[in-house]
Amino acid sequence: MMRRYPSILIGIAVAAFCLSVQAGLHGRVRSSRPALSVISTLTLPGEPSAFDLEREELYLGRAPDDETAAIIKYDLKSETQVWRTDTQLMFGGDDTIPIWVGEGIVLCVTVLAVTEMTQLFALRSSDGTILWREKDPDALSLSLGWSSSVVSDGRVYQNTDRGLRCVDAKTGAVLWKRLAGIGAVGVWPHAPVIAGDRLYAQLSNSHIVAVEAATGKLIWERPNFSDVAFDHAAHESGPIAVRGGYVYGVVPGGPQIMHDGGIRPGLVPGALYCWRAEDGAVVWKRPASWTDDPIVVQDGRVYVMANSRLVAYATGDGGQLWELNLRKRKKGGELGTWTVWGDYIFVELYRRRSALAVIDVQRGKVLTRRWLPRIDLINKVVVDDRRDRVLVTGLPKYRPAKSWNYTLSILELPAKPTH
Repeated sequence: MMRRYPSILIGIAVAAFCLSVQAGLHGRVRSSRPALSVISTLTLPGEPSAFDLEREELYLGRAPDDETAAIIKYDLKSETQVWRTDTQLMFGGDDTIPIWVGEGIVLCVTVLAVTEMTQLFALRSSDGTILWREKDPDALSLSLGWSSSVVSDGRVYQNTDRGLRCVDAKTGAVLWKRLAGIGAVGVWPHAPVIAGDRLYAQLSNSHIVAVEAATGKLIWERPNFSDVAFDHAAHESGPIAVRGGYVYGVVPGGPQIMHDGGIRPGLVPGALYCWRAEDGAVVWKRPASWTDDPIVVQDGRVYVMANSRLVAYATGDGGQLWELNLRKRKKGGELGTWTVWGDYIFVELYRRRSALAVIDVQRGKVLTRRWLPRIDLINKVVVDDRRDRVLVTGLPKYRPAKSWNYTLSILELPAKPTH
């Protein structure tokens, strides 16, 4: 019996070693594959567009189908509708969308019938009472509204096809505007960016400008050196971002090839620029596909979503760091729902249907993915740091005709990786 003890001890040691290795492997898997646990799934009576995470309130837009266009306030704590303000009869618009909430007001935009022009208005956040509606004739301009405006220090800054405007968020009064000769009619420009006491924007003629945020006075302007004949181009403006004393932006180029009566973003060439924020001097430039989605600059990387591909570039010289194809099938629209949070990117990933994926920002690799209940097309991803959760909204694949209900999926926020 004594002779068996060494073999038994060796067997025990080997088993213990295997268990420790297995546990270590499991530990690494858990750390490299963050969990996406669903806490709850709700049905919302409209499209959530403005979030007050501190008060756990959502503001929804509802397009006219079997009902009138409306703005709805929804309380996440009680999971109930607080108020609803119908805007169809008020404005005659086809669609109304809340774009910002704060300081007791909900800033909204309505798309006017037939003309597709947009107009700002404001509601009181406590009860939905109308506070003001734009009366400036230049307000009736073609802009994306929800993506062409930014709010800072009680002011609304708009980038429209007629130029830049600044509006008092509490009263609707126009504080300043730069409209003469700097816009190309029929173009939907992107939101300007506030950095310090300056406002930066890519205008509808693709020029990059810096102006004084307080007065609109021009500081510098840089033209687009592309050879595109912009009188006939469909995409003449792109998104910009400002970080660390530099302005980054995607500028459209050409030729812009028509496809099925329109121009697909993937067929529009362009360039990613870096300008010095102080004087607009070009630091570097590299080829990049034009995009209609915002770009993000964080931790030495510029993230650009174009043609369902997420690409990371180095802020120093514009060198490409990685590229990730988010769609493996040829059919379907463009993907563009994503947000950066620390070392993770939460992004819509399409295989058989839309899923929420977590991407490693350093390598551009998919760490994990999850298909969400009753969501086939993701609309928005919002990180709520206060309560360690992620809010994902989207549309179900099969929904009743004329239904404008959205699904909200609330997930646990994954733990930040340790390096």
